[in-house]
Amino acid sequence: EEGRHTLAADATVVLSGCNTLMGVSVSEGVVGLPRAFSVAGAAAVLGSLWAVRDAPTLAMMRLLYTFLEQGESLPKALCLAQRAIAKQCSGHTAEPVHSWAGFVVMGQPTYL
Repeated sequence: EEGRHTLAADATVVLSGCNTLMGVSVSEGVVGLPRAFSVAGAAAVLGSLWAVRDAPTLAMMRLLYTFLEQGESLPKALCLAQRAIAKQCSGHTAEPVHSWAGFVVMGQPTYL
C-alpha cells in the first residue's frame, strides 16, 4: 500500500516497539516501517534497532515526550531521555543498556 497514505511534510513518527527500524532487503532496497513512513511524507522516524524491554521503554518514552513538550528537538529529547534512564539505572538493579539504548532517529526531524 506504499504511496496510498500521506503525512504532513514535517511529520515525525515515534515507534516505541521492538525492532521497528528493521526491514527486509528486496531488490528495491530495504522495505520496512521507516521506509513506509518516509514515502508517506514523514520527515523523521524514531524507532528501535533491536528488541527492547517494556518498562524501560515506557519510562524513556514518558521522558522523551516531557523533553519535547519543553521545546527540545527530537534528537536532543531522545538523548536527554536516554541519559536520564541510564542515570536511573546505574546501580545494582540496573537495566542492561541494550534494553533501552536501541532507539535512534532516522531522517531530518523538525521541531515539534
